[in-house]
Amino acid sequence: MLCALTLGACEDNIRNDKKEARRKYKIEKVNRERCSFDLSNKLFLDRIDESHDPEGYFKIASPGSENVMQLFVFNTSIDVDEKLEAMQKALNTPDIFTASTIEKISKFGSYSGSGVMMDGTYNGGILKGTIKIFCHGEKGKGFLVIRQTISTTDSKEFDLVESSFRLK
Repeated sequence: MLCALTLGACEDNIRNDKKEARRKYKIEKVNRERCSFDLSNKLFLDRIDESHDPEGYFKIASPGSENVMQLFVFNTSIDVDEKLEAMQKALNTPDIFTASTIEKISKFGSYSGSGVMMDGTYNGGILKGTIKIFCHGEKGKGFLVIRQTISTTDSKEFDLVESSFRLK
């Protein structure tokens, strides 16, 4: 019974935190062709680069920190393990990021899948941080997300994106 009471209290706290965030910061509902999510006015949407379709491939960044979340939303089936392995191998290199620990994860918001949380340093040991890589696939669609964190300054804003993210 104690676990149920504690869980209920935690859920109430999460709901209250979201309500407080909505009062404190302007929250916009972003509707893309392939997904939707809530976005605080403390963050902004940007293109990954000109060669990527902005409906499915985009980033969310913070003007107040170097934190960034890149989202690749596919309208085809994907091989989750292959995408995860390729991205982990590409990012966990001395020129980009050197992981001191790698932990497997299986959730991004309300989605199950395969992922890793890597703690370590960027740029050859200059900056400490984390990289979260997560893949989810289902029939005819899927996504890959990369969340790079250097500062916890705006973690709640990025957590809001994650908790509200929905595939269409």
